[in-house]
Amino acid sequence: MKVSDTPENVKQCICPSCPSYNECMKTGMEGLFCARGKTECELKREGCICGQCPVHSAYHLLGGYYCAVGTGWDEDLGKAIKTLIGATFVPFKIAADIATDVSKNLEGAIPKPTKLASSIIEGRIWTLKTITKAIEKEIAELQEYKKKLEVEEEQKKEKVKVE
Repeated sequence: MKVSDTPENVKQCICPSCPSYNECMKTGMEGLFCARGKTECELKREGCICGQCPVHSAYHLLGGYYCAVGTGWDEDLGKAIKTLIGATFVPFKIAADIATDVSKNLEGAIPKPTKLASSIIEGRIWTLKTITKAIEKEIAELQEYKKKLEVEEEQKKEKVKVE
């Protein structure tokens, strides 16, 4: 949620109490970075108290160090979280697409998932094939190593019999 640059919010702002707040910011009478954006001053991050600010709580902000990162951080984080949550439900969407197609045509029709679902399925198939090839290669190498060990064991037995 965008923070309003109002006198009420300025009164509640605790930026001047922050360990990272410096002389340059003080001289420029800067503050309320969550509404106004990042500072132009040189900044050394020495701690952040944004999470303790009443303005931060009132606007349900997620970030901090607004003096350094500006105001768009919360929006970007919110979008990223929404995207992540949306991606979590993609397998359910695929299942729903398939179930819908099957229920529409019960006579053995191959379900036609959405383009996104099809791309995800294709990626999963590629991944499984790649893993399968790696497993098959490891099995072949282990079988070869086992044969070498068996040959060496037989040679040891024959050497003991000869002596």
